[in-house]
Amino acid sequence: MANWIEYLKCKKCEANLNIPYYIQEIICKKCGETYKIVLDNTRYAVAESGTTQYYKFSDDGSIQMRYFINEPVDTLDEAYQDTVILNPNECNPHKLLDIVKKYHDALKMRMRRLIEVNPDNLGSREVDFIKYDNHPRRSLNIKNLFIYLKQAYPHKSSDIGNIYNSHKDMIERIWWIRNKSEHISHSQWPINAKIFQNLQKNPDSPETAQDNLNYDFVKRVNHTVIEIYKFILSLRTTPPDIWKLEIIESLKVN
Repeated sequence: MANWIEYLKCKKCEANLNIPYYIQEIICKKCGETYKIVLDNTRYAVAESGTTQYYKFSDDGSIQMRYFINEPVDTLDEAYQDTVILNPNECNPHKLLDIVKKYHDALKMRMRRLIEVNPDNLGSREVDFIKYDNHPRRSLNIKNLFIYLKQAYPHKSSDIGNIYNSHKDMIERIWWIRNKSEHISHSQWPINAKIFQNLQKNPDSPETAQDNLNYDFVKRVNHTVIEIYKFILSLRTTPPDIWKLEIIESLKVN
């Protein structure tokens, strides 16, 4: 990340270059100096700032542009944007299911990344499973990833268990929706659909629901995911900068 910055100034006149996306050359509007743009295609997640582009000057005078990608934050932001435009009375599964899936997947990606950078306490098969999510009979989800988090960060096992237990019901309901949404088409989900924690039950099961799919539930999903996401950032060896936590906190629905 050293020397990579969001904005560059012309080396000749110090004017801001304001580089547009995906161009091969830029001409300084003030002095006419021309710079070649070289795209670095490396996918790289930077902090918690979301996807953006950074630049630096090369030794030959050209400008290198790198596309920094942070899919977990981008997905979390998408879910947040989808949530804030909902009607508070919304209970249509066609509008709500995909939002819950985004919240699940944003948290899942963040958890996987944290485990991938500290795999020493896991076996090679477990590392490959977490990295590629390629097990033939089971898939990763935000519930079973807590087990791997404990193994990857044994010195934080108690804290990880506490955060899981404090959000256990919501974690299992989010996971239940993510699982069922892959096996039951949207058209088969009733309005204000029932939500369970047992995968043996479906949205139309006759038993009393533990929750219902509506705006209030999606808002609680948002709050749960934000709190767990911030906790995950705190597991790093180096404490997260305040601004990183503030970015995540800003995605909490009021």
